[in-house]
Amino acid sequence: MTIDNVINGKRRAPVSRRRVGAWEIPTCEAADVSLALKAARIAPVRPLHDIIAGLEAIGRAGSWLNEADLRLIVEATQTPLYFLRRSIARTNTWLANIGDYVASLGRPVLDTLFSGTTIHRGGLSTAIILAGDSSAVPAQTLTHALLANARALVKPSSAEPLSTMRFTEALLSAGLPCPQLLFLDSSSDEGRDAIRRVISTSAQSVVYGEDRTIAEIYRPLSFLPAHKALPFWSGRSGAILLPDADVAEAAREVLAGVVYDRGNKCISTKRVLVPAAMLAAFVAELRAQADALPRGSSVDEQAVIAGLGTGAREAALELCAGAEVLYDRDVVIARPHGDDSPLLCEEHAYPLLGVRAYAPDEDPVALTNAAVAHGPMGRALVVSVFTSDARAFEDAAARLSAYKVLRDVATTTVDLCQPHQGGHLFLDLMRTGDQRG
Repeated sequence: MTIDNVINGKRRAPVSRRRVGAWEIPTCEAADVSLALKAARIAPVRPLHDIIAGLEAIGRAGSWLNEADLRLIVEATQTPLYFLRRSIARTNTWLANIGDYVASLGRPVLDTLFSGTTIHRGGLSTAIILAGDSSAVPAQTLTHALLANARALVKPSSAEPLSTMRFTEALLSAGLPCPQLLFLDSSSDEGRDAIRRVISTSAQSVVYGEDRTIAEIYRPLSFLPAHKALPFWSGRSGAILLPDADVAEAAREVLAGVVYDRGNKCISTKRVLVPAAMLAAFVAELRAQADALPRGSSVDEQAVIAGLGTGAREAALELCAGAEVLYDRDVVIARPHGDDSPLLCEEHAYPLLGVRAYAPDEDPVALTNAAVAHGPMGRALVVSVFTSDARAFEDAAARLSAYKVLRDVATTTVDLCQPHQGGHLFLDLMRTGDQRG
C-alpha cells in the first residue's frame, strides 16, 4: 500500500520511498519539512461551528475507512477485526455527535469556546507524533486538534499509517483544514533530528509512545518556557477486587480488559489485586472464562483471541520468569513472587495478567499506588474497582493514584466524551483566559 505525505492540502510526490511492513512510506526531505512548517504558519483559523458540522458529516458517513482498508490494516498489523471494527464504529458515533461533546464542555462562538468564566481559544502550531497500530487514535487526536484550531504538523505511525492518511483525506473532502502529514523516519538520525525540529519549532506538542520512546524524543530538546508538552505515556492500568466483589462478574470484566486488542493498549488491564480468601475462586473463574473466549484468525469477525505474535508472546513469558503461571492458553495469567515484578509494575503488549493476592491487613489501594509510583506519570491511566459498596468505591477512588477510576467494569470500557489522561485534549491544546461580567 502506497502512503504519501500531505502538505498544504495536497499529496506530495516523494523523492523516494521505503518499505515498512506492508506500507510503501515516502521519504521526507528537509524541503518537505520546511514547506510544511510554512504551510502550518499560514493555515487559517475556522469557526468552531464549521468544524463541528464537517466532523459530524464525516462521522455520519462512516466511510473514511472502507472495508478494504479495514482488512488491509488487519493483515498488516494483526489487529483483530473484532476490535478494529468496533473501535472505528465507536469513533464514528463520537464524531457524528461531536457537537454535543463540545457543548458539554462549553459554548462555541467563532473560534472560541466559553466555559463558565474561562475562555478557550486555539490556533497554536502543534506537533503531533503518533505511534502504535491503533487506527482510531489518529482520527480522535486529529479531531481534537481541529477543535482547537491547531496548526498541526503530524508524524503518523509507521506501524499503521493508513488511517491517518485516510482521515486527512476525509477532512480535505469535507472542506476542513487538514494537518501537514510528514512521514519522518524515527529510526534514522536524520529523521529524529527532523522530528525534534518540528517539535521545537511548534508552540506545543503531543507525543504518543512507549515511555522510552517519549523520553528519547523529548530528552535532547531545550524548550522555551512557553512550549506545552503533552506526552501520552504508557498506561499501567489495573484492577482491584474488594472483599465484597462479585467474583464471576469481576473475572469477566478483568478478562475483557486483559484481552482487549491483544492486551496491546494503554487501557488494557495488566494486574489485579485480589483478597487472599477469594484468590482460588477468582482464578478458577478467570480460567473457565478464558477457555470459553472465541479464538481464530485476525480476520475472523468473532475472534476475541487473535493476532498474538510469537515475539510478543516470548517477551510476555520472559516477564513471567520466577512467577507461578496460573493459566497459559494464549492468555497468560501469572502470580509474581515480589511486588517489584514487571508483571505488576510495567506495560507489556500481550494479554498477560499479573495477579497479586493481598492479606486482610494489607491495603490494595496502597499496593496499587506503589506499583505505578516509578512511572513517568506516577499513576495508572485507569483502575477498575470491583465492589458492591458505593462508599468503599468512593474511598478507593479518592486515594488511588489514577487518572480514571471505574466501578465494576473493565479498564477498557471506553467513553470518548470522558477525559483521557486527566483532561480533554482539545482544551489542553487551547490557550485559556478569563472573562467577567
